[in-house]
Amino acid sequence: MKPLLAVCVAVALLAGCAEKPAPRALPEVMPDYHNTTGNLVLGDPATPGQFEVISRPGDGARNYWCAAGEYVENKLRLLPNERIYVVESRRPSLRRPGHSGVVFTVRPDEALLAAAEARPESDYSLSIDVGENFLSALATSTCRSITPFYWDFDAF
Repeated sequence: MKPLLAVCVAVALLAGCAEKPAPRALPEVMPDYHNTTGNLVLGDPATPGQFEVISRPGDGARNYWCAAGEYVENKLRLLPNERIYVVESRRPSLRRPGHSGVVFTVRPDEALLAAAEARPESDYSLSIDVGENFLSALATSTCRSITPFYWDFDAF
């Protein structure tokens, strides 16, 4: 059993030495999308990789991140390890007058990367501040409820 463990450790170490893959190609025109919780996501036709999540009444950071994560994985077909950045916090929407939204990107510029580096590292809450960033897998995990369903309440 020990040789098998040694082989597994060696493979894991070698896998970490591989070069980071190049970013996957984005569509020529950023598509629009409705996510599972009902938020509308509008792709920015002028900036590749940038999109806006339109808010609905009662939306919080969790709803924005959920929509952003689903858009990146389901519509753009990027991998779950793609990092999503907040470009602009909640503001009046430019493409949907009368609504507000949050602008995200998967292709950050240098200024946004610097803002992301300046953010506190021990922040355990979801926010939609400029520079906040998460992997799309974490963003889509906010779509699921953390409340378990108990079918047999008599057992408690």
